Amino acid sequence: MTKISIMISLLCVCRVLTAETIAPDDSRIAYDGVYFPSMSNGYMTMPRFDAATLASKDKTFNNDRALTTTGIVIRFNADASAVTAKFLFPTAGRGVSRFSVYRDTVFVTNLVGGTAGSPFSLSIPTAAGAAQYEIVMPNWANPVFGGLDISGELLPKKMLHRKCYIAIGDSITHGTGQTMTAETYAFQIARRFGWELFNLAVGGGQISPAVAAMISNKQVDVVTILIGYNDMNGINSVESYEKSYHRILSALRNDHPKAQIFCITPTFSTTTASGNKTKTNVTLEMYREAVRRVVADETAKGGTGMYCIEGPAFTDADGLNDAVHLNVAGAAHFAAKLGDAMEKIQ
Repeated sequence: MTKISIMISLLCVCRVLTAETIAPDDSRIAYDGVYFPSMSNGYMTMPRFDAATLASKDKTFNNDRALTTTGIVIRFNADASAVTAKFLFPTAGRGVSRFSVYRDTVFVTNLVGGTAGSPFSLSIPTAAGAAQYEIVMPNWANPVFGGLDISGELLPKKMLHRKCYIAIGDSITHGTGQTMTAETYAFQIARRFGWELFNLAVGGGQISPAVAAMISNKQVDVVTILIGYNDMNGINSVESYEKSYHRILSALRNDHPKAQIFCITPTFSTTTASGNKTKTNVTLEMYREAVRRVVADETAKGGTGMYCIEGPAFTDADGLNDAVHLNVAGAAHFAAKLGDAMEKIQ
């Protein structure tokens, strides 16, 4: 072997062995499914809602739950022999940080993060040659991202021209009953059609016109709305729910006239009537009927692209984790059936 070839070999070895630290705000890293990523104390935070929405009087959900990262994906392209992703798991949020990793859009593995208040790292499985990597953030936790350590080369970010899918809802859409974002029905719908998911659901929330206002100037191509169970069990009357639903649908229709909007009536539940003592004889079916009326009314006004989907048709007792939330199999079944219905309409 010549001296030149030896030097080249040594340079190659050094390239593999030397890890480069990549800051989380590097332009080669993409943050999918989040409108407001921002740097704070060396970490990238990924709030799904802006400060104005979290403070809005039209917001009817818990802010700590809203700060969880369901649906969000960290995406980058690399030609690397090793990649380590660094995170900090603050006290906000609940549960365990469970991540999923995709390579070239194919699922690779699930990874579990650290404990609240502590930094931790995830070793991302790599493959030979250039590839696109996606780290899917947890559904019920709020880790912040500290960047990458990479042995190899971080490549320029690819601009993906995809439809933007907005999922509005409560805990059923947020992902209660599933252990990670990749198991939620909204994520599975987005993967099926190749859309970018913005999951704007918040567990425990009731219908919130503030969500529609927040995305008034954003790209919106597809929307699903599945909300109502907490409205039934809380203080929100059927009349108030219906009025707020009208406001959301009217705003979406005016701001995004070309978007397809799928209004899903509340899914199957073994709890069929309100548990609120002030709301006697109020049933979940009344809220389903309200959704049907709103879609019919808005369509009668000349609106197009709005569809009423019957949630109970795609859910049953076997698919429940408790009285209302979908289990993992139930979420997969719901995603498949809902996706079929959406595909027929498209």
